[in-house]
Amino acid sequence: MKIRYALLIVSAVSIVSLCVAATASALFFSETQHQDVWLNHQNQDYTWTFDLDNDLLDWGDINSEDDINAAYLSFRTYDNYDGWFFKRPEYTDISLDLTRQVDGWEVDPGIWSLGNVTAYVTDDHFLDVTFNGYFGDFGVSWVNLKGHYTDNPAAAAPVPEPTTMLLLGTGLIGLAGTSRKRWGKKR
Repeated sequence: MKIRYALLIVSAVSIVSLCVAATASALFFSETQHQDVWLNHQNQDYTWTFDLDNDLLDWGDINSEDDINAAYLSFRTYDNYDGWFFKRPEYTDISLDLTRQVDGWEVDPGIWSLGNVTAYVTDDHFLDVTFNGYFGDFGVSWVNLKGHYTDNPAAAAPVPEPTTMLLLGTGLIGLAGTSRKRWGKKR
């Protein structure tokens, strides 16, 4: 009796552990573009392009079947404090996929985040980030896109219909043959 309960408990623990192991989990991805760009009256705008399917990422490996659950954008700005015009701040517009997100942002040196940009990345795994420095001079040393995704492997090839029927027919014939042998021996 005790062995029966032990087998039941071991089976239940095994099934529960397999169920937990089979759940989908989010994987981390990150891509940093280290183009040191100086924006001024001669070079007013610059665009960083993130193609998560084809770029070599810092972390992660995303393909077109994967689902992006969250994406966050951060960047680092700097200034040379050259006093290009006495006590005048620098201003820029920031656009994501040609949609202006930040209008007239006063640029201060530091690391900044635009927060959640998942809506721009989920469909095509592609993001354009454009800085349009329209007043003053400043630099952007890097732009980083990071987040997490669910890895969806390519769909398994379906079993062709004739093969399915052949497998089913062979199985039924084998089952009938073994049951007939057993039935015949008992008589």
